[in-house]
Amino acid sequence: MAPTMVDEAVDRTLIDLRAISIAVRLEIEGPGRSAAGRSRLARDWSRCLTSPVGDGPATTLRLAPDPGVSPEIQDYLLTTQVTAAAIEHAAGSRLMLHACGLSDDDGRVLALVAPSGTGKSTAAITLGRSMGYVTDEVVAIDGDGHVAPFPRPVAIEDAGTGTKRQSGPDRLGLLVCPDELGIGRLVLLDRRPAHEGPPTLTQVPPAEALLELIPQTSALGALTTPLQRLGRLVDGCGGVFRLTYREIADAEPALRELMSSPGRAQASWSVPDDLPVDADAVEWALLDGRVRRAPVTDAVEIDGEILALAGGVPVRVSGIGRTVWDLAGSAPTLDELVPRVVAIHGPHPEAAELVARAVVSMCRARILGLGRPRTVQELRTRPRPVTRRSNPSACCGAPDPRA
Repeated sequence: MAPTMVDEAVDRTLIDLRAISIAVRLEIEGPGRSAAGRSRLARDWSRCLTSPVGDGPATTLRLAPDPGVSPEIQDYLLTTQVTAAAIEHAAGSRLMLHACGLSDDDGRVLALVAPSGTGKSTAAITLGRSMGYVTDEVVAIDGDGHVAPFPRPVAIEDAGTGTKRQSGPDRLGLLVCPDELGIGRLVLLDRRPAHEGPPTLTQVPPAEALLELIPQTSALGALTTPLQRLGRLVDGCGGVFRLTYREIADAEPALRELMSSPGRAQASWSVPDDLPVDADAVEWALLDGRVRRAPVTDAVEIDGEILALAGGVPVRVSGIGRTVWDLAGSAPTLDELVPRVVAIHGPHPEAAELVARAVVSMCRARILGLGRPRTVQELRTRPRPVTRRSNPSACCGAPDPRA
């Protein structure tokens, strides 16, 4: 363990940490941090301490203790700042899940995914005394499935005050994880205080699994083809499971059995044909009334549905919407689209209205547009055409609801 450094000339404490893939130097200024406080901070971060980097750390956090705020709260806020710096640095290179990470003796990581305040830290403390403690917050996975440990202090909510205090993994008696880690299983935590009977593990359908994982990621849109990356992760882990339980301690046998069982799922998704991924498309320039697919960040096809990521928002397309998506590849007009949809789904007295609603909904979701997208290059090299429009509100690809 690298010692903390006290620079008495300027009255500051220097602590060097490794957080996921970034070297962080903490510069704590002023007399507000006592020797006991420095010692506690170094103890809480013991598994992240590192020797000073030769060329200097990737980032430095300068902190001035506030005498009006308790040291425990300051320590918790510091952990939040270090975590944010680590996530920002890893964005675009690692897929980061909001999850508790635990490992077996072989370094296979069990990621227990859940929103804040729903049981991750409790799981880390309870299960981390028999499994290796990887993290209580961010399971960061590179393209080859390797996991970067982040054994930060564990935040514990005080039941009386509702405030969070933290303790280091050594102080809590959590086991040290192996040096080499790889993702093994993905589990969604579903804690139910009224749950009766033993905990249950059920496999989540692929499309639903991606939709539940997406909100529990950090900087997903910074990755290249993020949905495909997430899909490969799910397949490599043998799918996603949901753990329904009351007390996490009761779930340990089921989780250990899951970890020990082989499970590599077959590919559950594919890339749609003619996927329009074009970051340069900035506006719908030619309002020709033809329905076209809009450029999106990424999209995958799962069980006959399309799951697209547009502007960071996941959009699930099924039923008539999926048919409209497919037909939009040939850029039909709305009048041409209706009989084609009827030919596939059969006649309906409100067919025109249903198709129009689907188109409007998908335009609002930014996965369709009524026109041809103009690119940045075209804007630079071609004069802007002057067109007459009877409906000025239809300039972003969404039809006027009054039409």
